[in-house]
Amino acid sequence: MQRLRASAVAVRKALCVAHRKTGRWESTCPRINTASDIRKVLQDDASMPSSSEHVNWWQRHATDDQQREWTEQNSRRPAEKVGKCAYDLGLRVIPNVVTDSEVAVLMGDVEKKLHRMRYSEAHFDQVISGYRELHRRDWTPACSNILARLKAHPLLATQHSINQDVHVLDLAEHGEIGAHVDSIKFVGPVIAGVCVLSPAVVRFEEEDGDDVVEALIQPNTMYIMSGAIRYKYTHAVTDSTFTWNDSPPLHRTRRISFMFRAPEP
Repeated sequence: MQRLRASAVAVRKALCVAHRKTGRWESTCPRINTASDIRKVLQDDASMPSSSEHVNWWQRHATDDQQREWTEQNSRRPAEKVGKCAYDLGLRVIPNVVTDSEVAVLMGDVEKKLHRMRYSEAHFDQVISGYRELHRRDWTPACSNILARLKAHPLLATQHSINQDVHVLDLAEHGEIGAHVDSIKFVGPVIAGVCVLSPAVVRFEEEDGDDVVEALIQPNTMYIMSGAIRYKYTHAVTDSTFTWNDSPPLHRTRRISFMFRAPEP
């Protein structure tokens, strides 16, 4: 019990540090006050679910019809644009794939290392600014359990292999991801990410046309790109302040993505 309480305090402190400069701690960080809040998350190897249980989780919580509905609810086109729905282009937007307590556990495993790194203003391909990143293969049992469930999504599970390293991308409040299509040299037909800490709008623009699709990615949401949206549309994250339909202005602060990629066959 004491170990669980210590873990709860540690992950809560990690997220507090992450948002100390934004002044938005209370609205963006999960409250974890007791060990019972994360008892089900902090598991040892003996109690980790099987791969079939992870698959069943997706079947129960995110059917194809539900994923279509969520994707359409969280995507839009400029008023003058008409085209295929985002789901049929290969985009998936799936909210609440992780709980706040699970986010806290994941952050507790990476925040210490990220906090020692400086934000870089120039990526080697000049696409990203205001970011820091790491590639992680060795995780605590609790984190491994969470990540294994996320990788069990049918679009990822049908790939021959998923890179074992999870790409953790930490985008600062002032950071941007410019429009790009991921190179087929490094990335295969499916790209997935779970975004936490703050909302963002991802803008997709057709490379050989004029179609535009925007997707709202709320915290704790998974997005998946495959098919046309993967190969024929650029994607970008630029605006730090935006509105979505009739909502009041939303503000993107620090945003972290846990990303999974299938290598090109």
